[in-house]
Amino acid sequence: MYADARSGVYKKLVVAPDGTLLGGVPVGDAEQYGTLRPMTGTVLPVAPGQLVLPAGAGGPVALGPSALPDEAVICSCHNVTKGAIREHTTLPEVKKCTKAGTGCGSCVKVIGQLLPQSRDAGLCGCFAYTRSELYEIRPHPGDHLVRGPPRLTRARGGARR
Repeated sequence: MYADARSGVYKKLVVAPDGTLLGGVPVGDAEQYGTLRPMTGTVLPVAPGQLVLPAGAGGPVALGPSALPDEAVICSCHNVTKGAIREHTTLPEVKKCTKAGTGCGSCVKVIGQLLPQSRDAGLCGCFAYTRSELYEIRPHPGDHLVRGPPRLTRARGGARR
């Protein structure tokens, strides 16, 4: 258990004598909730104190979704496991095929951490250009006479203005 009234943080893990995580209560700082929830019912890979104490006081341990077994349930709303999520490559695909992330939404962050990360994913999944492409096609100082970015329209097959 860890409590800090000044910062409004309270964390408690309930662990069986054999090290099995039975439950927990994070208040004020629930950053690890998405990782700890799927570990409920399994033996923790590290001492419970390392998961609730702040840095410098014996914790925190960098324990991410990669530490979870494939059988760990990531989305409890739809009973979707880590293994089922890793069969897909994008969040929209995971939502469509498994329904994970479409219930309460608390698992979406963990799902994103389990999916393959591209080097330069761009601004969002619906935008066709990466950050580096946008930098190259944006108008530069002195280009005040440019009516539109011709490289942008030609590169993606659009009509020139």
